[in-house]
Amino acid sequence: MFLDEFFRYLTYGELSQYNVGGIVNGEINSNNYPYVVTNINLGLIELYKRFSLKWNEIEIEVQEDTTKYTLHNNYAVSDPNNTDDNVFPKYIIDTVGIPFLNDVIDIHAIRDSEKVAYPFNDESPEVESFFLDSYNTIIAPTIEETSFFVRYKASPVLLPISGFTPETVIIPIGNQYTEALLNYTIHKIFSGISAQNPEAISFYNKFLAAVQQIKSDGLGNKDRTTTTKLEANGWL
Repeated sequence: MFLDEFFRYLTYGELSQYNVGGIVNGEINSNNYPYVVTNINLGLIELYKRFSLKWNEIEIEVQEDTTKYTLHNNYAVSDPNNTDDNVFPKYIIDTVGIPFLNDVIDIHAIRDSEKVAYPFNDESPEVESFFLDSYNTIIAPTIEETSFFVRYKASPVLLPISGFTPETVIIPIGNQYTEALLNYTIHKIFSGISAQNPEAISFYNKFLAAVQQIKSDGLGNKDRTTTTKLEANGWL
């Protein structure tokens, strides 16, 4: 869906009777695009948290004296911040053309070069397991391979808030999520007036209902199962 279509849903739908959020007489003035798009972006983040809409995987090069690996672009080969390699060793294997974007929502699995998963958050005493230290930091055991791969649920690439034409900007969701995104966007617009605004509360409840309907209809993207190294070796 392109942004201009979403704008039409906003202006000719529930907001057509209101003059809020830069929407006046059923139209969004281009001067108000940053405000409206910022609220759309907040809605995208919320949907990507609640559904598995995007998965990424990055390669981590094993460091001799490191057991803790933080997934932040300061540690990436492409490091856009030009940080000191002695302070931030470059163990995230990416490229300038396809950089790591600090887009981790939830780490799902740690895998080897053959895409077989290592034990993860497994506290069994007989298992050498990777552990989650924080949402974007893992603690690694000693492994034989020189690198491993981290598969994670990723946040969306946010829409630009300026310097664009709505006809060329794609909103990265399927049609089944449109109603939920509309309701969340409108909720945030009314929340800008007051967090306790009755319309803000009403549209948030509509958002929750739309999310539940997607799940009930089985239309939300589902996590894929992953073979573990224990299963691959016949230990389970």
